[in-house]
Amino acid sequence: MRTTLSLRRLNEKCPVLVRGTGDPAGPFAGSGARIAAELHFLEEHCVSRISCRGFLPLDLLRLFPPSRRGRVLEGGLTAADWEGAAAVRMAELLGGMRFSAAPALFPQSVRRWSRETGPLCGGGAFRWTEAVLNGRQALRKDLTVPGRFHGAEIGCFLGRGSTSAVYGGVFRGKRCAVKLPVPGAEARFRRELAWLEMFSGEPFFPELYAFSRGEAPWCIITRCRTGACVRETDSPEGFQTALDRLHRCGLRHGDLRRANLGLREDGRPVLLDFSHTVPLPPGDPAAADEENRKLQQLVNTGAERHERSLLSGHVSGAGQTVA
Repeated sequence: MRTTLSLRRLNEKCPVLVRGTGDPAGPFAGSGARIAAELHFLEEHCVSRISCRGFLPLDLLRLFPPSRRGRVLEGGLTAADWEGAAAVRMAELLGGMRFSAAPALFPQSVRRWSRETGPLCGGGAFRWTEAVLNGRQALRKDLTVPGRFHGAEIGCFLGRGSTSAVYGGVFRGKRCAVKLPVPGAEARFRRELAWLEMFSGEPFFPELYAFSRGEAPWCIITRCRTGACVRETDSPEGFQTALDRLHRCGLRHGDLRRANLGLREDGRPVLLDFSHTVPLPPGDPAAADEENRKLQQLVNTGAERHERSLLSGHVSGAGQTVA
């Protein structure tokens, strides 16, 4: 017996499918477990048609292939339709992508996701999602199995830049970041690997745990907190020490911003991201001086904000630092 489900009821029973996860940086296994439970509910109730007042949210409708979107309201959805929609939602979590609702662009989005995350598709949620999107049989239990990549257990998606996509995980008991080049940026990624290898193990630089410069390059490095946390360090001079080391080697960092200033778990500062690193112009100290000024501005701004937040917390009497 097929069931007609109100949009409100669907929203209550399948919040991850309808609205997406509330924590895009959360562990894949947790999101996979919630999606698996929602698929079980839809399968158990044989939901084929959605009844709603007003308009169906485009965010939900775009999860289905263009050829099946009319079926959402007309009826006739199958368990395979819902599984495909769940795979699109998981792909967004796994790759930080947003699939296009435009009919002509939807299949391109699927191909792009499969291409960009190909090296990771060997395990867990990656394997399940890749199989469903490519029309192959998938085991739902894979949704809750942590993905593994060259000894690292992949836990969550951290972000994407112009050169690489970054995943958080654990490597030999240490928190790590797994970096993969985005298509077309392999050459730049290999150059960054060269700098990482050169400075790995030195204070205030990320440690390179494992890497490959092969046909599909990758690396596993120290995972750091970035952004506003720079104001928490007691030794911000570590950033300057790392930058001075680069300059003595005749190199310019090229992309100094708070997102590239990190803190290890022990609070030690780390200079990150060498995808824009290039040789300094010979005989011209202006470029190095400019980077020194920019770094001091970033560090000082962070310190001033930290002092203001401490003062605010003290004056308010709350006894806590106001972030």
